[in-house]
Formats: sequence, structure tokens, C-alpha cells
Amino acid sequence: MVCYRQSDHTTADDASRYEPTHLREQEWKKEPIVRLRRYLEKLGVWNEKVEEKIQTECAAEVDLAVKEYLETKPQPLTSMFDYLYETLPAAYMPQRDTLKNVENVGHE
Repeated sequence: MVCYRQSDHTTADDASRYEPTHLREQEWKKEPIVRLRRYLEKLGVWNEKVEEKIQTECAAEVDLAVKEYLETKPQPLTSMFDYLYETLPAAYMPQRDTLKNVENVGHE
């Protein structure tokens, strides 16, 4: 299976410089989410009302997750090392120690 990239690699990329315009237009016609939507509409199980309901529910779920995140107390700077490895490699110990010292400044 070949998957087509529907947009530029980055904001600095301009695929039109190296890719024929008609190719991108062709590929958008085969885009799987659009195809699935049309299929579900033909089955009669998808319409604007269903979509609005799902979007409203999803927005509420995202809002709740954002609220919970914003209410979470900040983690110590050293946590980026503490939870990345089971055993922190020795090469990272000086960096962790530096952050620990930065955290302790003003808390003594």
C-alpha cells in the first residue's frame, strides 16, 4: 500500500515546485476520511446532525482534558529525566543535577 502525503512536509516546503498539481488533486479524491464519510452518508448513518453532535461531544471532552491539565501542579524539572529511563544513563546525571540545583534556587 502506498500512502500519499496530502500536504507539504513543513511550512517551509512548497511541493508545487516538484510535484504536478493534478497529482495532488487526484489524490484528494481518494482521501480515506472523505471516502468514509461519503460511504456512511450513503448508508444513511451519517449526516450534519450526527456530525454536529459528535463534534460537540468531542469539544467538551477536549475542554475537560485541557481544564484538568491546567489544574495539574507543575512537575519538577528533573521529572523529564526521572520518568524517561528505568535507570538514568550516567551521561545525563550532570544535566539532571544542574536542573535540580536550578529548582532549589529560591526554595532554600
